[in-house]
Amino acid sequence: MDYVNHWNSLYSSKKLEEVSWYQKIPQTSLDFIFDANLSKDDAIIDIGGGDSFLVDTLINAGFTNLTVLDISKLAIDRAKVRLGNNAKKVKWIVCDVRNFTSKKKYVLWHDRAVFHFMKNSRDIKEYYSALLSRIVESSTVVLGTFSENGPDRCCALDVCKYSINDLSNGITSEKFSSLINNPNKPFFNRALRGSYPPASTIKPALGIFGIQNELINWNYSIQDPGFFTLPEDGRIYRGWKKGGHGEVNLEKAIVVSSNTFFFSLAYRADIDELGDHLKKLGFGKKVCLDCFDEYAGYVPTPQWKRNNFNSGWSRGDTVNLGVGQGYMESTPIQLAYYSSILANKGSIKELSIVQSSKKKSTKVIELNNFNKNDWSQLHNAMTNVIDSSSGTSRRLKDLKSFQVAAKSGTAELVSLDSKEDYLLIRKNKTQRDHAIMIAFGPMPNPKYAVSVVIENGESGGAVAGPVAIAVLKELIE
Repeated sequence: MDYVNHWNSLYSSKKLEEVSWYQKIPQTSLDFIFDANLSKDDAIIDIGGGDSFLVDTLINAGFTNLTVLDISKLAIDRAKVRLGNNAKKVKWIVCDVRNFTSKKKYVLWHDRAVFHFMKNSRDIKEYYSALLSRIVESSTVVLGTFSENGPDRCCALDVCKYSINDLSNGITSEKFSSLINNPNKPFFNRALRGSYPPASTIKPALGIFGIQNELINWNYSIQDPGFFTLPEDGRIYRGWKKGGHGEVNLEKAIVVSSNTFFFSLAYRADIDELGDHLKKLGFGKKVCLDCFDEYAGYVPTPQWKRNNFNSGWSRGDTVNLGVGQGYMESTPIQLAYYSSILANKGSIKELSIVQSSKKKSTKVIELNNFNKNDWSQLHNAMTNVIDSSSGTSRRLKDLKSFQVAAKSGTAELVSLDSKEDYLLIRKNKTQRDHAIMIAFGPMPNPKYAVSVVIENGESGGAVAGPVAIAVLKELIE
């Protein structure tokens, strides 16, 4: 087939906005390129770039070593006209990529337009030969292909559909299909995109909020009968322990995880102020500097509820938030970040998955009425979650030789009124509660902070806890 005439004919018959691949802002490609942490003068080549807007954005971003290759001269000429004087900042190559030869090496090779048209082994071999000869060992290659569920044809041409593993290690399509259809979703990045209620791990944050807003102090106590009654309508919010925990102050409430204490505290809180406080601790926003496709989660607000449910905010919604349930969503990486803030006594260090000698910035959360003594008492309470005979995670005490501060949580997936109701729904494993744990150590001078989420694991202390301890042991020892 005469591909040159095919593509020239297509470009001459359709306006830019009419082609199927038109993107004013090619965001997915840009995310991959920016995540590669390139220098502005690193060599980048866009294969099949034609009159794509990718090069426009890269020029505006300050990249100075850009090449665009396309089989159609007409497509490149259209791009040059659009770019005007900026076109001089780009090296333009009219060529079939299979025949591409050059002495230049590229730090990033990008192609979301050509590779999927390589249908036979000869075409693929020639493509790979051109690719491998033009990159170095540390180069980044971004290939966009059609998924196995995608169309069979594009622009009147047959396409080849791939899985990510087909490109890397040659997994069979049958095996790949079994992974794609696996109900456990092994390809889903739970650390960055898994969405879970923070459950009782949020309680230290509520304690900080209560003290700094002078709603409570460390001596303030209430009677915990095992439930909280909403004054407005008499609705009952139950704790996890029948009969409750008796008289509880903040320290005991954290150690024994008294829902009643934090229901009562949240009821007295202003929802907007509480939401702002939780956001300071890393919830409801992206926290990783260089993580791709991180989910921000959210901290619910009255406006958010009205926009999403066309319903007003109730005091009961705030009460639920007090124990990390209801509408709030968090990710494991946010929980680890939050854990690190608690470990560092309000000092926030930039979170990155890349080890670098470059010093990361540090800032301190402004807490007007929460001082060093308060931090010490909070750390003591979280340490006693494990070390105290009444702590909810006391079974972990003998699994370690060092002290750990922690808070466990059990994230409910279904709101129920009794344990009997839960015993019925837990027959379906996917409806069982999630097990969550945040922890940091070794105390009193912690070096590491972790979070653990085990889907449908039910008990934070008993199931997620041993994993958190094992991770800390490996790091510390």
